[in-house]
Amino acid sequence: MSKENLEECIFSVIGYSGMAKYYASEAIKSAKNGDFKEAEEFLKKSDDEFSKAQDAEGALAKIGDKKSKECGELVLIHSQDHFMGTMTYRELAKEMVDMCRKYSDMEKSLIERIEKLEKGQ
Repeated sequence: MSKENLEECIFSVIGYSGMAKYYASEAIKSAKNGDFKEAEEFLKKSDDEFSKAQDAEGALAKIGDKKSKECGELVLIHSQDHFMGTMTYRELAKEMVDMCRKYSDMEKSLIERIEKLEKGQ
């Protein structure tokens, strides 16, 4: 693999990880607004982008340390940092969407109960 291909692979990890994190953030925003269908769509987009990042990261793992030093370890470490941070953020986003959904369901149930009590049922 040439240095240019190596750099392209590294920046693919960074770019795809960044998009995956962005979509995870959008999923959280949608869930907070009660739009769970949209939140799930953003989580799917996040999964798709992260899958691409995983493919690029897997290609980097096959290259080994010798080639990575040609490109510069700092950039390689930066890409790994993006990748791992995004992995964690996505898991957190999925949990937050689930929590928002549960909160919304509980809120609806509580409102229904209050309305029944107010009507004397």
